[in-house]
Amino acid sequence: MHLRFKEELEELLGEAYYGKGGLPKVFIEKKYIGGVEEIQKLHDDKKLEKLLDCCERID
Repeated sequence: MHLRFKEELEELLGEAYYGKGGLPKVFIEKKYIGGVEEIQKLHDDKKLEKLLDCCERID
């Protein structure tokens, strides 16, 4: 992994989360949303789409 990306990831996640678990780690507007399990739960709870409202959509 590119060193600058690793540094940015650690900065965004904080030391408590950095290095725990695997990828993917999902961010929306520099806010950590979670990994696979958290994203699946957000989807199941019908909360994911609202989080994605700020994102550009392409057809």
